[in-house]
Amino acid sequence: MLFKYNSLEDSIKIITLFMPLILLLMMLHCQMWHISVLFEILFIVLIKDIDKKLVKIFITAMLLIQILWNIQSVSFDYNSLYSPAKEVADFIKQIDDYENKKIYGINYMPVAIQPYFEKNIFENYNTDKANYCWSTSNGYDTFKEVEKNMPDICIIPITVFNKDIENPDAISKYIKGDLKNLIEKLEQDKYTKYKFIGNIYLKNFITEQHNFFVYVKQDIN
Repeated sequence: MLFKYNSLEDSIKIITLFMPLILLLMMLHCQMWHISVLFEILFIVLIKDIDKKLVKIFITAMLLIQILWNIQSVSFDYNSLYSPAKEVADFIKQIDDYENKKIYGINYMPVAIQPYFEKNIFENYNTDKANYCWSTSNGYDTFKEVEKNMPDICIIPITVFNKDIENPDAISKYIKGDLKNLIEKLEQDKYTKYKFIGNIYLKNFITEQHNFFVYVKQDIN
């Protein structure tokens, strides 16, 4: 819209005013994939000199790299499991009368399972809030509350970051505090544990491994 109703030079000036704010936000909360924001900033700064041969070569090279990364990402997605959400949903559907079972999801990640069901399957999710999956005060049961009111099925996501993926003890590193106490109680109360694994790919490597641990009461069938 800026470029449509303003001159190229004015549009670039307006956009440039936002750059310090964007960079500040990146400093406060930065992830690997935010590098694309830096690429966009660089592109906008250089676009006014687009006719210069050196700039054209540079931008072409950058775009070719992006295409290569896209091909690699598509290859990863095609040949590997991106998210275990569908597998978890299929598993739950095989449990007898799962619609009437008490199912709890810990944290926001189990919402990825929701699209495979016609309605919310999680008893402890507040469906009245549009942003409930990201809110810090969204009505989830706390770990201790879950311990007091143990569900029939409990889905616990554990994310393992790139630097720990090759470590066989990586998952235990991320299980601590109240989460550790909940898992210990689930195991003591004779729940059967099932593990589902998926990977998030960035460019040409795995950036995160998403694990879903599904704990099912042994006597619910």
